[in-house]
Amino acid sequence: MVSIPADEDTKKIEIEIIEDNEWEPDKDFFVELYDVKYCEPIEGDDARATVTILDDDFPGILSFDITQTRVVFDDGKVELMVKRSNGSDGVISCVIKTEDLAPGLANNAKKDVDYTPISETITFQHGECD
Repeated sequence: MVSIPADEDTKKIEIEIIEDNEWEPDKDFFVELYDVKYCEPIEGDDARATVTILDDDFPGILSFDITQTRVVFDDGKVELMVKRSNGSDGVISCVIKTEDLAPGLANNAKKDVDYTPISETITFQHGECD
């Protein structure tokens, strides 16, 4: 219990926020005022405060460096770069998967005929020095 001197009309409270190094969505919790005698919430719009914990451990956004390219058969392969931007905290993963274009379109490349299909997970590790 915290006693407030008679000449004070405000009291600062502190609630510790527990930090971790993994990305999570923002999280909310309430701080409520309770009546001491009846141990029930005090009524009124200003008797409850919502606290939103903003996550500063954003892992970033994964995207292709370029979204269209041309390659000739003689090259034997195409190389695409996946980049991580707008954050680097924690681990972030995605699946890289090849797919044919919509069936019936002229000049569609076909898996196992024109390219070797892939489906693999790539992972970017924690961005800080250990």
